[in-house]
Amino acid sequence: METVLTIIITTTTTTTVEKSQAQISEVENQEIQHHEKREIVQREKDRHLNKVILNFKDYWHSNGNQNSNMHTFQLVSPLPFAINSVPIRGIRNELGVVKYPLLLCSQEGTLMISMAAGVIVELCLDRSFRVVCNTDFMAYVNSNGSVSSILHKYAKIVHGKEHVHCKFLNTNDRMAVLGPEGILFSMDSLAEAYLLSSANESGPSAIALEKPEFPIQNMDYTIQQMYGESDIGISNMEKCKTAMQKAQYEKHADGTLIVHINGMLLKSNSQTGEVVIEAKPVKLSVNPVNLTAQLRSSHIDMAIQDKDKCYVKRGDKRIHTSRSGMVVSDGTCTISMDQFGRILACS
Repeated sequence: METVLTIIITTTTTTTVEKSQAQISEVENQEIQHHEKREIVQREKDRHLNKVILNFKDYWHSNGNQNSNMHTFQLVSPLPFAINSVPIRGIRNELGVVKYPLLLCSQEGTLMISMAAGVIVELCLDRSFRVVCNTDFMAYVNSNGSVSSILHKYAKIVHGKEHVHCKFLNTNDRMAVLGPEGILFSMDSLAEAYLLSSANESGPSAIALEKPEFPIQNMDYTIQQMYGESDIGISNMEKCKTAMQKAQYEKHADGTLIVHINGMLLKSNSQTGEVVIEAKPVKLSVNPVNLTAQLRSSHIDMAIQDKDKCYVKRGDKRIHTSRSGMVVSDGTCTISMDQFGRILACS
């Protein structure tokens, strides 16, 4: 009996030991597999980190090369004999001659930048801006592009939050208003106006109406809009001075000079005369040499391309004018009118 018990105990013990060893082996295998997985994950992390480091080095190298071309503006006034004059920053060449652009802070709490002879850009801290090109034209746009205007010797375009009022100056002036109701348009020689609208149940149509008094007057809408929309005031003076001190510029071989200021880019090209102001999503391009201007934002696209050629686009609505007449479209219906005010086609 004792012998039998001994055999049973021995067998049970052996089985238990074998199970324990098997469990230990299984645990060891799981640990080995887990360790191998961790090594694989770590190798992937190391590979990714090395890639990031290499990309950063490439970026730093390229960015460093770009930054090496960046320069700060020098203080070019006040002069010793005019201590009370306004501090102005600019660029001095090798001979000590002051060149454009010139920067100063206005008493209205704005940044004034003279990009070229006769081209003045007034920047506000909220990144809205106004541009004056000699006496030929002016433009304004608020920080998000929802309000803007171009007052030009060839056209006046005043863009509000709901309507766009246009007057294209010609031997037979063309007038138009774009709005949610449609497009109202006419010419100076006409006794009536036409309303192009897709809101009718019968479909798109051009309805002849008694000619209203179109509201555009001989006034500076750019100033009016700037005072109504922009962040200006004497309380901004210190921030403007800081922004002016931080401003930098870079020069390129093709004659382009780029000013970096207050999160905006101002570009001028001495060869072409073009000046571009970028404050995303807004871009304004002007040229005081050929008197062109184009303003683009997420709300509107409008341009004066030459004496007789202009356009305004807002959503599906658009107006194109030329020497031969005017084309008006609301995205569904298009009407062509000749230079005498006669409707040529409606499709």
